[in-house]
Amino acid sequence: MKDRGMMKWAAYKSLDRQSDFIAKTLYEQGKKEKPLISEERAEKIDALLRSYQNEEVIATYYEDGYIYEAEGTIDVIDHYKKEIFVGEREIPFSRLIDIEALEIGNMLF
Repeated sequence: MKDRGMMKWAAYKSLDRQSDFIAKTLYEQGKKEKPLISEERAEKIDALLRSYQNEEVIATYYEDGYIYEAEGTIDVIDHYKKEIFVGEREIPFSRLIDIEALEIGNMLF
């Protein structure tokens, strides 16, 4: 009989293919449907984008089943392509869930 030597046991990740499959499965299970936006919130987003004057903002957006936030100043508001650029993130208007100007005390920052 052959001795296999000392082998470590790695539950659920014994093969590379298994770990990739498990990671993909967990990612897919965490996905949610895009939340509906009320007309009031849509008007709030529109008003903020129309009156934007280089304030710091937090843009909440939906992408591939997950909700993300981008914080910073809006570099470009492209009305033709219907998207905004916050830092290096390109966010289409259709994916925006909310956008808020950051406030410090009574001052907008």
